[in-house]
Amino acid sequence: MESYLEILHEIADIITNSEEMRHIVEEKPEELKKKETELNGLKVKSEEKEKRIEEARKELAGIDMDLNANRLLQKKYENQVLLVKKAKEMTALNNEIYNVKRIIDELTAKRHQKGQELETLTEEYNTAKEAYETMEEDLGRERSLVEEKISELKPEYEALKSMKTDLLKKLPPHVSGMVKTMEKTGKFQHIIMAPVNNGLCGVCKMQLPPQLVSEVRRAREVKQCPYCGRILFWDRT
Repeated sequence: MESYLEILHEIADIITNSEEMRHIVEEKPEELKKKETELNGLKVKSEEKEKRIEEARKELAGIDMDLNANRLLQKKYENQVLLVKKAKEMTALNNEIYNVKRIIDELTAKRHQKGQELETLTEEYNTAKEAYETMEEDLGRERSLVEEKISELKPEYEALKSMKTDLLKKLPPHVSGMVKTMEKTGKFQHIIMAPVNNGLCGVCKMQLPPQLVSEVRRAREVKQCPYCGRILFWDRT
């Protein structure tokens, strides 16, 4: 059992000392992928806003054409009014002028509404574009730093991983399985072993049952803290 504890101490040291390297080599690339997905989302939003702006501009151009056509028509009818002499023709022209004015009013209101919509879309587009460009620049810098750091740390990290794998093979299957599970579980914060001090778990500081303390001291088998789950060892200091 003493030899198993020595192996466990070595593995625990590797896990603790390589955690920062593991985060950079294994987790940072995944974080960058998530940010790239977010960046692509911003790009899509920006492109959608740009497309809607183009559509709004086309609609505004169409409204302007209709307004100009109806204003010309109104002027034409108003000029004809000056020339007609019959009451019936006068009434007909006035009705036409009334209808054209109504259409012009509707188109003017529609143009105002569409103009406000275009203004809002333009502001949203500029904001989305700025956010995209800023994130793209930041992500590019971060990617370069991460790639540089990975290149620097990966050889040492892979060597430690290989050493840990070899050490795990020297443990009984149930103990190596326990270690692997603990390493993957975030609650241990990459500290898988805890000393027993004055009957307390050295990490979670909970009072341990006297029988468990005695078993840990005898070191005949691997024991875990019933509270935090870490592997216990007798603190000889």
